[in-house]
Amino acid sequence: MVLLSDGVTECRIGDEFIEREEITNLIRKYIHLPAQEIVDNVYEELMKLQDFVLRDDFTLIILRRKV
Repeated sequence: MVLLSDGVTECRIGDEFIEREEITNLIRKYIHLPAQEIVDNVYEELMKLQDFVLRDDFTLIILRRKV
């Protein structure tokens, strides 16, 4: 389960918002990791894309069920 605030979906690259598909692809890229590591890696990549400037709140919560 992925929960996120509008600050995640309003990340910008230049003057354009990042597409939801790009966020989904980032999560999929790290899906093999534990939930907190997925969040950490997605956060780091989005920060890099924005030149390390957050313009809004950023909340990303990922819950994984252990199998």
